[in-house]
Amino acid sequence: RYMSEPFLRVGVDASPLGPGRTGVGNYVSTLLRAMCEQNPQAEFILFGNTTIAFDKMPNVIAMGAPSRWRGPLWHTIELGRLLAKSKVQAFWGTNGYLPPYRIRGIRTVVTVHDLADVFVPETQARAVRWARRFLQPRAVRLADRVIAVSNATAADIESVYGRKADAVIHPLLSPRFRAVTKADSVVTLAKYELPERFLLTVGTLEPRKNLVPLIAAYIDRRSRGTDLPLLVLVGGDGWRDRSFQRMVSDAERSGWVLRLGFVPGDD
Repeated sequence: RYMSEPFLRVGVDASPLGPGRTGVGNYVSTLLRAMCEQNPQAEFILFGNTTIAFDKMPNVIAMGAPSRWRGPLWHTIELGRLLAKSKVQAFWGTNGYLPPYRIRGIRTVVTVHDLADVFVPETQARAVRWARRFLQPRAVRLADRVIAVSNATAADIESVYGRKADAVIHPLLSPRFRAVTKADSVVTLAKYELPERFLLTVGTLEPRKNLVPLIAAYIDRRSRGTDLPLLVLVGGDGWRDRSFQRMVSDAERSGWVLRLGFVPGDD
């Protein structure tokens, strides 16, 4: 603890901060680190349903533990009970979810990243789509403050949910994004057996990332004789329908596309 009696205890939904971190986790991690550094007199308590991967800091307590409840079920059934016993005064729902009821004495903030379930529902697994459709609008109604990650999402929140976002907080730039030396670059290229020139796309491999049109356009150009470098796909496996799986597999067999899977952020 930074102080024996911090003036504010902030609860945080740290479920996006598990191993194999993706875009939401990177957004939350970078912003949370800045909040902890700028508010050393506050205590941040991280709640998660799995192991939490976050830097050790004097004013951070990680409460992540494996739970039999996964995803939205954890937010709906277990998180509220944990918060009621935690004595936090504020809670940040980092990924569009809050417990489905108000907890006395706790002010809430919810961050909405997108409304994919409304605009491109076919790109999400059915369970994810319906959980998002029911729980995210309710969280927006219950929250004391609503945060959007972009102006576009803020406009969508207002048009679909009928509530204005209280603020737009764009992703912060992590210190890991920096120029590297030629020697470091050569080592990393050798590690993944990559050529010096290549095209790179980064994101969870799922239809929501719009990879099918990208790969189709790339294969079309290569087939017509356009000189393009290797296309490298970086990202862990997400929900994938059959057409997406077939497209990626066919592209890999062509030798023009290379899939590396999840790659650590530092690399």
